[in-house]
Amino acid sequence: MLKQAKELGIKAYFISADGAMTKDLLDIAGNAAEGTYYSTLALGYGISDGLINEFRKNFMAFHGGREPDVYAAYYYEVTMLVAHAIDKAGYDSKNIKDYLYTISGSNSYKGITGITSFDNKGEVDKSFYLYEVKNGESVISE
Repeated sequence: MLKQAKELGIKAYFISADGAMTKDLLDIAGNAAEGTYYSTLALGYGISDGLINEFRKNFMAFHGGREPDVYAAYYYEVTMLVAHAIDKAGYDSKNIKDYLYTISGSNSYKGITGITSFDNKGEVDKSFYLYEVKNGESVISE
């Protein structure tokens, strides 16, 4: 779609959610992706830099040099959060859920995606970033 819009001379801002923020899109769309915007959950830069760097290094070693996308970090994070909850609350699903609801404020979880908290309905309280494609890469929009 981005390539076709460019070929047709359409001058519009293309905005999407995190599902479109992939290396495949950048590879396929090429320079037609320049200037598009994507919103996604933030990683913990400035909070968990050491953890992010270690995760990235290990991921790339395991996956033949391929860079992790934001989903890789969040899949890892949710696995670690559930393991943490099981460690604290045992293997009972209700106890796990109840424990996850206590992860907030001073009991927030610090991981590779930064600080994770949950509200009283179990929704994740986390920042979103807006990314823009510049020079063939998704970068945090300023």
